[in-house]
Amino acid sequence: MYMNTAGRKAKGRKLQQTTRDLIRETFINELEPDDVQSIGMGQQGMDIQLSPAAQKLFPFAIECKNQEKVNVMNAIEQAISNTKKGMIPAVVFKKNGIKPWITIPFDVFMEIIGKVK
Repeated sequence: MYMNTAGRKAKGRKLQQTTRDLIRETFINELEPDDVQSIGMGQQGMDIQLSPAAQKLFPFAIECKNQEKVNVMNAIEQAISNTKKGMIPAVVFKKNGIKPWITIPFDVFMEIIGKVK
C-alpha cells in the first residue's frame, strides 16, 4: 500500500514523539519537559533535541526511522553525521505492529551491560 508524503511524515513524527516521551518519563525527576524536544520534520540535525542537562544524563544523538523497510546502515550514517562531540549516535526504528528498537555501537552496548551486571 502506498503512503503519501504527509502520511510518512506523520508516522515519523509519531515515533519521534514516542521516543521523546520515553526519555522524559525515564528522567522525570531529573529533567524538565523542555529539556527533551522532538524537532520538526525536515529540519537538520538530531531528531531529538537535548538540553545540556539532558545530554549529561542521556548522551545519545537519536535518529528516528518509522518505516516498513529501514536501511539500517544509511540510518546509522545519518545518525553519525548528526552527532555532536561527546554524544553517541543511535537509531531508534520501528515498523507497523512492532515496538521500537535501538541500534547503538557495540562497544557502548557492552559498556552498559558491564554497568548493570
